[in-house]
Amino acid sequence: MGCSAHHLDFAGTLSIQDETFHAIVADLVRSLARGGFRRIVLLPSHGGNFAPLAVALEKLGPVEGVRLMGLTDLTALMRIAAVGEREHGVPLGEGGLHAGEWETSMMLSVHPELVNMSQAEAGFTGELQEALERLLADGTKALSENGAIGDPASASAEHGRRYWEVALETAMARIEGG
Repeated sequence: MGCSAHHLDFAGTLSIQDETFHAIVADLVRSLARGGFRRIVLLPSHGGNFAPLAVALEKLGPVEGVRLMGLTDLTALMRIAAVGEREHGVPLGEGGLHAGEWETSMMLSVHPELVNMSQAEAGFTGELQEALERLLADGTKALSENGAIGDPASASAEHGRRYWEVALETAMARIEGG
């Protein structure tokens, strides 16, 4: 469950308000702390949850006896896209932000049975900063009729394995440094 208001133009999207998300994060962290957990790491799996997680952690403040950290820097996702461009020759616009090359590659590497490449199609493939700003301000549909931001055509499981390595390195650097 997360903050996905920017995807609500697509049927079946579930979203919660930022305030609800903040309360859920606080309740879960407090529950874990009460259960004896002393190190809690929160890793969002949706780009729309990075900023709300940062606010949730700020509102929550310190939790006695707990080392609490969260990956709240959305630019961490851009490290994956940059690897696609640098190592695989995938332009940033094709790597995309949603159902583009790198997300599709990551899925192909872990659950290929859930990816039907015969139905994969490009969406918005322009400049990613513009895409992110428009996406969050006006919703995904204002940017892409099919919801894709990027082009999955060159996706592969091999690329996906490399992107997972980068995602893990990025998360671990935050955990070990935070």
